[in-house]
Amino acid sequence: FGAGSDLCFRCGGKGHWASECPGEAGGFLGFLRGFFGIKQREKHPPEEVLEALRILGYNSFRPGQAEAIMRVLSGISTLVVLPTGMGKSLCYQLPAFLYHRHSGSISLVISPLVSLMDDQVSGLPSALKAVCIHSNLSQSQSGKAQILLLSPESLVGSGSFSRFFRDFPPVAFACLDEAHCVSQWSHNFRPAYLRICKVLRERFGVRCFLGLTATATAATARDVAQHLGIPPENGIGAAGIPENLRLSVSVDSDRDQVGSDLRSFQGISNSGKKNWKILGKIRFWGEFGGIWSKFMEKFLKCWFFFINFLFFFLPQGQDLLELRRHIHENSVDFLTVKILIQRVFAPCKCLEIHGKNQENSKEISEFPKNSRICRGHERSIPIQELVETLDLREEAIQTLLCLLELHPEKFLELFPPLRSRCRIRIPGNSAAALREAARGCPPLGFLLAQDPSGSLGISGFLEFDAVALSDSMGWEFRRLPIQLQIPAGKSCGIQVEFQEFSFFFRAYGDLDGRELDSLCQFLNSRALEREKSELRRLRSCFRAFQRNFREIWGFWGWEFGILLWLKDEEEEIRAEIRKLLAAFPDEEFTGRAVARIFHGIGSPRFPSRIFGRDRRFWRRLLPLEFRSLSRLASQEILASR
Repeated sequence: FGAGSDLCFRCGGKGHWASECPGEAGGFLGFLRGFFGIKQREKHPPEEVLEALRILGYNSFRPGQAEAIMRVLSGISTLVVLPTGMGKSLCYQLPAFLYHRHSGSISLVISPLVSLMDDQVSGLPSALKAVCIHSNLSQSQSGKAQILLLSPESLVGSGSFSRFFRDFPPVAFACLDEAHCVSQWSHNFRPAYLRICKVLRERFGVRCFLGLTATATAATARDVAQHLGIPPENGIGAAGIPENLRLSVSVDSDRDQVGSDLRSFQGISNSGKKNWKILGKIRFWGEFGGIWSKFMEKFLKCWFFFINFLFFFLPQGQDLLELRRHIHENSVDFLTVKILIQRVFAPCKCLEIHGKNQENSKEISEFPKNSRICRGHERSIPIQELVETLDLREEAIQTLLCLLELHPEKFLELFPPLRSRCRIRIPGNSAAALREAARGCPPLGFLLAQDPSGSLGISGFLEFDAVALSDSMGWEFRRLPIQLQIPAGKSCGIQVEFQEFSFFFRAYGDLDGRELDSLCQFLNSRALEREKSELRRLRSCFRAFQRNFREIWGFWGWEFGILLWLKDEEEEIRAEIRKLLAAFPDEEFTGRAVARIFHGIGSPRFPSRIFGRDRRFWRRLLPLEFRSLSRLASQEILASR
């Protein structure tokens, strides 16, 4: 594995490179185990591991560290759930140090925040070197760094990032720091988390994963382990609840005195002005009780947050309803899912073309029943067009596409978004100039051959779907931009540019009705399951405060009247829906769109800046359950047609 080695870093064999490896990846880790003398399930660290621990500045392991490190060095994927401050970072630092010492390999650490990456780099032991993807990559490419920290989007969201890995040393393992983000941040917020494991396995040959988290519940841990391909027995530790953490809820009639008798507290405010006001009161209290001096001497701890930086707020008044709105913002219905499936898996002509070819008729009849003639087509859908059609944000659509890619049948393969619309400017509206340029440009010649009338380009420009063109030519799209660079002597002033960002993927075009229906059911059930899960978590948070503060019953009483309202006042609700439909007769509403307006949720087709002005409907039925309201709205829409 040193300079000049002829060993394949995917399987450890000789005589071939990794790009031509016929075997399974993972032999690389087995080969390295020979250096460490580690057996598959060895628990006690050998002397070399203990020596590396001392080099990094530590004398002993904390609970859970040794077992996690030995598993990583044995090539076993592991999920580590330990409380904050228990040294989870060492679980990837020490294996990265040893792997780099023996093979020059690098370890990837996927981190959600740039500031967190910078903190991890600055806090490394002096014997370790690490770089971030947003900083200097040359050290990684030259083999000086043992650890590369990067964000999920850097790994899966940019095709240009792959070129950096051409010169990289082999990847020993991948560590997902804050691994709970795979479960909690992946849907509708950062969809790249859904694809990260697939990309690491298929594109970079990673077979060993280490997940680190301190905040995973049992359900979250199971979800993360499933994404990482980690068996249940390969989990270490449990975060639990620290003994010094208690939850209590109280109300103070005199806000000016709140906090005067507290040793530490957390303040939550919707403006910085209020935060500074409270800090001023702390100083005022300190003049009499010495609190300010305690704060300066670090005996008193306090934190203040702006409310828009929090994911969970303290429920007060109707905050449960307000937070519920954010969950329903990305909700989908079956019709939306069906439209997406039809756009993604548009039918192709593979069967028709093969059926017309008499030479292939015998070959087709001999095909096994379960085999496909279609091998997949590269396709693109303009992002803004799909956002308007589905009435969903880009992140929500990206999440649905990622879920389709994770389907067991692998009907879809996602690629980074690109500009798919090609525009060719033709000076002087000269058809002759266009034909002259086509002689040295095969894609342009192919395009002109599709138009026997010769009318293409007479308007002064030519627009077409570049991905569809390359697919019809049997090319991969990456070749097309290069081939469209018309030679200088034949360009005649013709300019080529690419526009309109689009989702880019490879999908089958010969799916039958049964397969399309199963995909719709799969995607709709996953989206609905996620929505229900988020609602359950929100209600659990709500009830936790409710159990600790039953005295202020007025804050909670309305929750139990919601279903009763739906039953007793259904006709009034239907009347409100009919008023909305009559007020906007030109709009093509769906049941989900109507429910969003009554809940005060903006969407791409029905933005809050327009529909929020009409207070007759905006947030009018906020306490009503979203799905029930959507169902009633769908019924009224059908009745009005």
